[in-house]
Amino acid sequence: MDFQTWYPMVRSRFLFAALVVLLLCLAGCGEKDWGHVTGTVTVEGAPVGPGTILFEPTEREETTTRAAIGYFQEDGKYSLISAGKVEGIKAGEYRVMIRGGSQEASGDEQVDPNMTTKIPARYRENRSSGLTATVKPGNQTIDFDLEP
Repeated sequence: MDFQTWYPMVRSRFLFAALVVLLLCLAGCGEKDWGHVTGTVTVEGAPVGPGTILFEPTEREETTTRAAIGYFQEDGKYSLISAGKVEGIKAGEYRVMIRGGSQEASGDEQVDPNMTTKIPARYRENRSSGLTATVKPGNQTIDFDLEP
């Protein structure tokens, strides 16, 4: 079999296989399990900030679920962003930590451990914060009113 008869046959089979794989990926990667989370962080009902909020999956073995972060200013309002600066987070169970700090214009997080903040120290680590969240598919609001 020469190249002129072999190449078109192999090429068409490769393109068909690539199309099947792409369609399978798209079918499994829809937004049906994606939650768009916004909320407010307060201490005894008063907004606090600036700071960051981190949602970390409770199941560390879960390789398809990644953490998401939100930045908030003095008003305490945040919106979660996942890896690649994608808005939202995969539906599931999360541990939550909240830290004082700010975000530079470049997008880099600036957390100063000596910074004076209204956010109590126990909320800075997700294992000691005691905060959890259940993210469901779709738009939702998850507020956190912290105790001093």
